[in-house]
Amino acid sequence: MAGLVIVVIFCVYTALAVFIARRAGRLAHSRTGRNIVVAAVLVFLYVAPVADGIYGYFVLQRLCATEAKTEVLKPIRIPPEYFNPDGSPKFVVGEFKHVDWRLLRETLQLRNVDTNNYTAANLIRAVSTLVDIRNGDVLVRSTSFIYRGGWLRFNGGGIGVDNCVPRPWIDELILQRMSPP
Repeated sequence: MAGLVIVVIFCVYTALAVFIARRAGRLAHSRTGRNIVVAAVLVFLYVAPVADGIYGYFVLQRLCATEAKTEVLKPIRIPPEYFNPDGSPKFVVGEFKHVDWRLLRETLQLRNVDTNNYTAANLIRAVSTLVDIRNGDVLVRSTSFIYRGGWLRFNGGGIGVDNCVPRPWIDELILQRMSPP
């Protein structure tokens, strides 16, 4: 049923666009001029609803190439009490070896700051920092971008939806760069 509604809306919009384009084409004096005006108006009427999604997507790609990164600012030192006697970390859990941040809350804290509408509508800049709460040092900073798309929405996402999360993730860095006891 929803598909039928979309098809009907598309057909009505197309008929309206053709009507508007033909009316605008009457402003030109030659046949070639009329065809050019009609084509330009039709292109405009079909691109206008999705132009913000296209623009936002290209802004996202530029930001991903220039600003999305993970920076290790200082070594990650974890006290010996967070390790088992065999040297394996107590805070790594699950089949896929994820860091359980609740177990590290006395030592490390993951802080997230989101900036909405960063240089374009529906674009979010997410900065995650890993902080050693014993002395307040920022150890790792990761900058990601999420674009929720333009105003025209399909199934919850707008035109141009995408994101970029730099690798390695902070969880991976903990496992790779932590200083053993």
